[in-house]
Amino acid sequence: MRLRGFLILLTILILSCGREDKKNIPLSDYVPHNALAAIQINNLASLIDSLENNEFISRLENLESYKAIIDKIAFLEQLDRESNGMLVFSKSERDSVEVLFISDTLSNMFHVDSLRNKYAELISFDNQTFDKYIVNDKAIYSSVVDNRLFISTSAELLDDNLQQTEGDTSVLFKRLYAIADKNKPANLFLNLKENEYLLSQITSDSLHISISKFSDWVYFDTEIRTDFLALSGLAVSNDSTTKYLNLFKDTEPLPNATPFFAPLESESLLTYTFNDQRVFKKIKNTFLAKCPKTIRSLIRWKKSVSYV
Repeated sequence: MRLRGFLILLTILILSCGREDKKNIPLSDYVPHNALAAIQINNLASLIDSLENNEFISRLENLESYKAIIDKIAFLEQLDRESNGMLVFSKSERDSVEVLFISDTLSNMFHVDSLRNKYAELISFDNQTFDKYIVNDKAIYSSVVDNRLFISTSAELLDDNLQQTEGDTSVLFKRLYAIADKNKPANLFLNLKENEYLLSQITSDSLHISISKFSDWVYFDTEIRTDFLALSGLAVSNDSTTKYLNLFKDTEPLPNATPFFAPLESESLLTYTFNDQRVFKKIKNTFLAKCPKTIRSLIRWKKSVSYV
């Protein structure tokens, strides 16, 4: 009898371990490795109020690319103002940018009952069942799974996300997500490998910016006031990749005094600092072999490089 009881208990344990408890999965695990960007919204009301009153953001309102993004995330207006969750931007098979919002607070459920121009139906897509809303001529798809709310501008993106496993999320992204300051209104994560496409959608055709060679992922904590917009964070890359960030591998940044000497009329400032010239010298030839000799000489003798 004891042996029989032990075998029954062992069977239960094996079956329990084999089932994935998605209720305990952090929101970061729902972000696919090829996502263009992700925004952790820690307080929707605070974020919206800050963006609406910011002078810099207000100057972007007439840009077509800005209007396109606002149009994609317009469904956030139907959520509770105290909502929080993960907003994910992904590239579709039709070369369009689609959006997915994930929240573990069900009070964020769509408030669409009061809207006049709306239509709702239940649809089936690839063995999944979604709620489909047509709000102001825009289709929105939603589903509640494991007490989490999923909303997307694409049925395909929503379906792919619900079938995603833990291994589909970038390890580097999850490391950055773990250290992000959740007391800020929002945390911004950019997948630089995939962001060539995203930049092409929001910059001029004549402006060619290649950021994929810098690092793999970057994250920023946001601080937004009426006349102030600050993004501060970290960039990371795999050691096995040839990214320019690895130029400063095994060195530490130094206190940066360059902003104190920059002219007041400066439009931008970019500064790199490092503490160990010997370590830097061993690595730099791999990255700077094709740079002009004057630049290689400058970096060789200084502990910082600045562009104003």
